[in-house]
Amino acid sequence: SSNKDNYTDTFFRKRFLPLYCFYIILIILYSLWTLLLERSISPKLVVQSFFFGGTVVTNGWYLQVTFIVYLLFLLSFKIFKSSKIRILSLSIAIFAYCVFCCLFDLSIFWYQTIPCFILGMIYCYNKKWIDTLLTKHVWLIFILSGFLFAICIILSKLSSIGIIFDVLYSLFFVSAMITLLYILCNTPIIKNKFFALCGNYSLEIYVTHGFF
Repeated sequence: SSNKDNYTDTFFRKRFLPLYCFYIILIILYSLWTLLLERSISPKLVVQSFFFGGTVVTNGWYLQVTFIVYLLFLLSFKIFKSSKIRILSLSIAIFAYCVFCCLFDLSIFWYQTIPCFILGMIYCYNKKWIDTLLTKHVWLIFILSGFLFAICIILSKLSSIGIIFDVLYSLFFVSAMITLLYILCNTPIIKNKFFALCGNYSLEIYVTHGFF
């Protein structure tokens, strides 16, 4: 998307702000819902909901992390013009974010799968080659990534540096899952009206879990 005309220039206004405004509505709704059910709410958590590290919105950590990634993306892509430098700078920024989360003892889900954002960009810049590779060896790659995922789980249980392996096996799991979906994407299992509907309203489905 960053290759489109004026994409980075309008990103904050067209991408970031609409999602953040939607999130503010969620903060209000979840605050009212919490007051209704529990008769009390933490003012500190409500204030923190607008920033980072905690939120009244159930599963709202995902949106808070998304906002951080969006801002890091915008900063890297506005400053640098070379695709490789952009990815490198964003990788460094995301690594720094992971270190920040560790230093402040945030749960691992705040950063466990965030390197997938970088994997997605690497895929984009090598799409033709990777698609060809997947088409020719899709099952082999799926089995291999699944095997690596299993190995990383075992190592994470045995090693004292579990956080590193937690991140690694998350990446291998996501890679294995995406490879499987790549196999199925043009079959009736995935390509049908039900999943098309779920895809169109995936954000709304996600953020309403907490009410139920």
